[in-house]
Amino acid sequence: MIIVVVAHPNLEESILNKSLVEKLLNEKDIEVLDLYERYRHATYNGLPDDKLEEDRQKLLTANTIVLQFPFYWYSTPSLLKQWIDDILLSGWAHHGGVEGKDYALACKSLLLAPTTGGSKSSYGPEGYNMYWFYDFMVPFVQTARTCKMRFIDPYVIYADQFKPTETPNEYVEFIRSIGQ
Repeated sequence: MIIVVVAHPNLEESILNKSLVEKLLNEKDIEVLDLYERYRHATYNGLPDDKLEEDRQKLLTANTIVLQFPFYWYSTPSLLKQWIDDILLSGWAHHGGVEGKDYALACKSLLLAPTTGGSKSSYGPEGYNMYWFYDFMVPFVQTARTCKMRFIDPYVIYADQFKPTETPNEYVEFIRSIGQ
């Protein structure tokens, strides 16, 4: 099973992310977890433990976890960061485990699917962002490593490469290719 964790604070107004989610919702064996819908009443004091536990159980059933989000200020939207902090407990996702299993998410694949408002050429030494896109992903690489997950190179969707009739299909194909 594949779980796509979507973290867009204004999904209904999004063109790119909304089209990807609409495609995903029609796919078998792909579950979409919309954080801004699920945790719309969350506070900065933490997310509700009962929902986090439900999410952990879902993650245990997946072989691939996809984090889909708009790339804001060289990072994720704040709710995704909070969800990661709250969901990846020590003793569950790292340095321990569930029912004697070391590292509950070990060997699962982690794929990032960020969308950008910038062009592909804006990333790199000659672009206005100065760094390659992958350089901004190092914290996720280390998170996957700490949890003994398999980090898949990000599936970045740049604004200048988005094609409404093709991109959602290509995205789902790619997710399926690593999720089986």
